[in-house]
Amino acid sequence: MAKNHIFKFRLTKRQLEYIRQESKIEGYISVAAYVRDRLLSQDKFIASKIIETHQNVKELLAFIK
Repeated sequence: MAKNHIFKFRLTKRQLEYIRQESKIEGYISVAAYVRDRLLSQDKFIASKIIETHQNVKELLAFIK
């Protein structure tokens, strides 16, 4: 898939160095790939928690009935 959209935001020098260091530690070749994966993994985590909560509510409702 083509990656042709750009998202820009401001960072302090300290924040940028932290992100660079973390991306290197995690084995990423580029900071962009690291940030993209981190952002999207957070979305997946939240979605999985919503699904899990939904399942728990369904089970509770079935138990109550």
